[in-house]
Amino acid sequence: ADIGTPTADDSYLGYGTKFSTNNAWDMTDMTYWEQAWHIRTQEIILTTNSDITTRQTIFAEGGSTNGIMLYILNGLLYTGWWSITAPAWNGDYLNVSIHSHTTYHVTMAFSNPGNYTLYLNGQLIETRVTPDFIDAHIGNGGIGYTGSNTTNYHDVTSSGNYFLGTIHEFRVLDTYPGDN
Repeated sequence: ADIGTPTADDSYLGYGTKFSTNNAWDMTDMTYWEQAWHIRTQEIILTTNSDITTRQTIFAEGGSTNGIMLYILNGLLYTGWWSITAPAWNGDYLNVSIHSHTTYHVTMAFSNPGNYTLYLNGQLIETRVTPDFIDAHIGNGGIGYTGSNTTNYHDVTSSGNYFLGTIHEFRVLDTYPGDN
């Protein structure tokens, strides 16, 4: 469900939706996002505003058990993956410095068996090894927002505030268990 009034935008990856200020997409109880998957890549084109200090959710899915997220905090862009179900792995967070009023092409890639990786503007930032794929999960998510004053996500450090910049486009590519 859209929150606010996002607008059409096809200036970067193709036809997409532009989320800015108090616009977001609420992924409440969406089966598609909550399934298990072996390979998932998210590409996000975003522009930061002047505030890159406040914790701001760009993308999140899952909850305290299994999930992924991308957010800004204290001048860094963070991404993380985790799966607490067997075989449990608490995941880890990759991060990179960012600047205000700057457009970024962020790619988060996950593969099993193998790695989770963060790219920024086509440059490899870091890769970490994971023992298993992301299991099916419950928990809501969102693009640009996760709900006021909630700690639904793995790092539970603070609420999921609106992303204050602009998310121009967002693309997800998946391979599910059993796919060839």
